[in-house]
Amino acid sequence: MWFPILGIILAVLGVILGGVGIANGRKSGANTGLAIAGVALGLIALVITGIIIAGADIDVN
Repeated sequence: MWFPILGIILAVLGVILGGVGIANGRKSGANTGLAIAGVALGLIALVITGIIIAGADIDVN
């Protein structure tokens, strides 16, 4: 299935764009709360997707 691949792509984009938002917010003095949330949720999504992919590779027999 392609769902884990889509999850990885979106999670990486969330981390990258969240980092850009934090950098721009600090430079301009704006709030960075949503950017921090984007980074945190992107990292959580990467961990969950990694667990799902690792679990799919385990042979139960």
